[in-house]
Amino acid sequence: MTSFLMPCPVRVFGSQERDEALRWLTSLPEGPGISHRLTESEVLVIEVEQPLRATDFDALASTVDSWLRTHTELAGVVIHAREFPGWENIGGLIRHVRFIRDHHRKVRKIALAADSKIATLVPQLANHFVQAEVRRFEYDELNDALAWAASPSGA
Repeated sequence: MTSFLMPCPVRVFGSQERDEALRWLTSLPEGPGISHRLTESEVLVIEVEQPLRATDFDALASTVDSWLRTHTELAGVVIHAREFPGWENIGGLIRHVRFIRDHHRKVRKIALAADSKIATLVPQLANHFVQAEVRRFEYDELNDALAWAASPSGA
């Protein structure tokens, strides 16, 4: 019940399930749940593939903060995700909220390129929490999302 509160994946095994526990441990993903890159057009592209982790947001913050040391803002952020995978645990959720709190005033546009049902609600919800212009695109419209995010505000 408390695994969501832990900073890492947790699963309980019985004393007779040692082999299964070892298989589970070795099956855990080692890499990040997301990858990101900063384009020449000053847009941060985030590819989401697994539940979001605190370390993912630490990596994002490092990239964005480094950029913002020499620039006033990011033109945009494009989040590219087939489905929203949720957060690995409460630590991932908290770090996500902190990342948004610390950076949303320095981003002009946020594009969500995703097919999930929840994606249709994101622009309406995000407008209550961020200053950026927010728009949703279909997952396969990544190039359109990138072009929009790089364009001047109001375009």
